[in-house]
Amino acid sequence: MINSAAPPRSPLRFFLLVFALSVPFWVVGAVAESQGFRPKLPMRLPVSSVMAFCPAIAAGILILRAEGYAGVTRLLRRSVDYRSVRPPRWYVVIVLLNPAIVLASYVVMRLLGRPLPEDPAISPTALPLLLLIFFLSAIGEEAGWTGYALDPLQNRWGALAASLLIGVVTAVWHLIPLLQGHHSLEWIAWKCLETVAARFLIVWLYNSTGRSLFAAVLFHALSNVSVSMFPNGGSHYDPAVAGVITFILAGIVAFSFGRGGHRQPTAALHLSSPRSRRVCTNCPLERRAMVSYCTLVEVTASLKEAPPEFAEFGRRTVVPVRSERVIDGSYKLARPPGPL
Repeated sequence: MINSAAPPRSPLRFFLLVFALSVPFWVVGAVAESQGFRPKLPMRLPVSSVMAFCPAIAAGILILRAEGYAGVTRLLRRSVDYRSVRPPRWYVVIVLLNPAIVLASYVVMRLLGRPLPEDPAISPTALPLLLLIFFLSAIGEEAGWTGYALDPLQNRWGALAASLLIGVVTAVWHLIPLLQGHHSLEWIAWKCLETVAARFLIVWLYNSTGRSLFAAVLFHALSNVSVSMFPNGGSHYDPAVAGVITFILAGIVAFSFGRGGHRQPTAALHLSSPRSRRVCTNCPLERRAMVSYCTLVEVTASLKEAPPEFAEFGRRTVVPVRSERVIDGSYKLARPPGPL
């Protein structure tokens, strides 16, 4: 007998909970500013920036209620699973893209005569600590924005709309800490544009690496590290320049979304019985090529790292799928975006 499916995730409920959890941090940040308390944090971050962990907390609360501790554990494991990046060559893009953006912005600022320190100083000794701090904070953010909210949104509206929506929400969410960081309104406006544009890159990397949450976490962390390493300590970083460069890259990525040049989220199912294979013979499975939709497939499978949209019923699983043959003899089954 088939049980009812797990309840679908609600991005709207998640967004509201993130903002509700962030309010106390905004209040503490305002009180600290009124008392003149300014901790020495990277990038002149205010006290309220500790709210970076609110998205992960919100996701954990909602997943705990719907899926129990096992769901929360899966989310945390995905956040640190460095082996989930497939193919591994994407690490080159994940690691080098943000430093390239920052380096390009420095060169452009030099050419435009923008304010820069006369004696640029970069502290390599601070790099390990920055990596640790920003990696943990990136888990705090991406476990929620990407790990919880992204898949339901792009399954319904596609990667382009999901990127734009999450980008706008995260930009608004950052407004209070940016204001408490004593930045100008123009600086904040450009930073918000950069935040939205960067979300397109994160979604692109997430989809291109086979739904690797670790890819999103690492890219986010290296973005903050790169800014902190900008001379001097990020004090002369100009989002008006870096934001335009990021926006151009996001435009290229958005064009690839429109052309279908990104990989859909997938979940690996290892088919173990002859009956399962016979069920799927209606799909012309080709190695590394997604070529066919099935409206409904019943298989005997072991479901690993599957999003909640997939309904698992013990050893029997009924899901709308698209099939892909992979090298090790297993199959990848992916739910197509939107209603069938």
